[in-house]
Amino acid sequence: MAIVVTRGETYTFKATFFEDDGSTPLIPLNSSYPSYSVYNISNALVTSGIAVQDGPAGNYKFDFFVALNAELSYSNKSWRLEWMMITDGNNQVSQSFSFDVQAAEISATEEAKDQNFITLANKQYRALISFPSPVYSLELEVVKGNSTTTILSTTTPIGSFTTTTTADGSTVYYVDLPPTVFKDVETYLLTWTVQDNVASALDFVVQRVYAIPLEIFSILPSIRSFIDRLQKTTGSVYGYSDGDLYEYLLRGMDLLNNFFPRSTFSYRNIPGSLVVFWIYLSSFHALQAQYLLDGELAFNATGQTTSLEVDHSGIYSEAIGRLQEFVNENLSRVKYELQRQSTPVATVAGRPYSARNSYNMVYRFNIGSAVDLAKFLGNLGILL
Repeated sequence: MAIVVTRGETYTFKATFFEDDGSTPLIPLNSSYPSYSVYNISNALVTSGIAVQDGPAGNYKFDFFVALNAELSYSNKSWRLEWMMITDGNNQVSQSFSFDVQAAEISATEEAKDQNFITLANKQYRALISFPSPVYSLELEVVKGNSTTTILSTTTPIGSFTTTTTADGSTVYYVDLPPTVFKDVETYLLTWTVQDNVASALDFVVQRVYAIPLEIFSILPSIRSFIDRLQKTTGSVYGYSDGDLYEYLLRGMDLLNNFFPRSTFSYRNIPGSLVVFWIYLSSFHALQAQYLLDGELAFNATGQTTSLEVDHSGIYSEAIGRLQEFVNENLSRVKYELQRQSTPVATVAGRPYSARNSYNMVYRFNIGSAVDLAKFLGNLGILL
């Protein structure tokens, strides 16, 4: 099986030097052997040096750090490692084999992919956190919104948390919080205070949990089906969690309310004619984030006969532009129309008919009925 190493990681290469009987170790002529040389796919020398003994005589090793910009293997192009030893009998022994270099697998870490959590308001919630290995102490504090009021504080020993081990060996700590903790539709901050060992400094991990109403789940599929037709896997850097989508909905509502004329809509009272703009503005925010992500993940690899370029940012830029154009051309007009329909108040300026009201140069009125309007116009002398 071919050896595959990854950019940004250190790999230990090993070799053995024995007589033909397989049990008698070869003795190097001096401390300059065995030596090693590493060549990339272009046959350029990348590194060389002297290996160190690895346990019993005849076994040797060296550590090789794969640079972040190391040339990637492709097709029949591989890296090459050459070993060479001059024995105490002045015999030269050489070994050579190939290996491949691959790009680092890009995936969201546990901390990165879980920026936003959601739960239904007034429901039990399982708060959890994972670490590569067990920790010495762990505390959890829950704070509501932007206030400093602590809703819950677990300062009990670490044994009070339930633990489990994942397939990759990570340790997960969790605790079930009662419905009274997240009883309101609000944003909550979960602060985990961690100490890895008795001598280490305290560390803090903050998670944001949205307690949301059930009605929100009726709008989440609308934005997901609009921006994520591929249905990318949740947990990957390209995937959208429900917590991410809710964050985009919040920011989309902020943008909608700040479009002139300004408004104070929420998910509870947004008019049906504005829902499509809410989805578009939320998608605008989501695609902006995806645009920046794709820019970070874009790459270009060129070989002797093959070149590969991955960059989707142009697609996202075009989609963002179309959304922006549609919203700019239509949103303010629709909000104006809604404002006129919901606010039957007018201001009329004119010279009053009667001398008694001669000081009223501007007269404000509410149009309640045709009779009221006729009476007002009569007072102005417009309708006799």
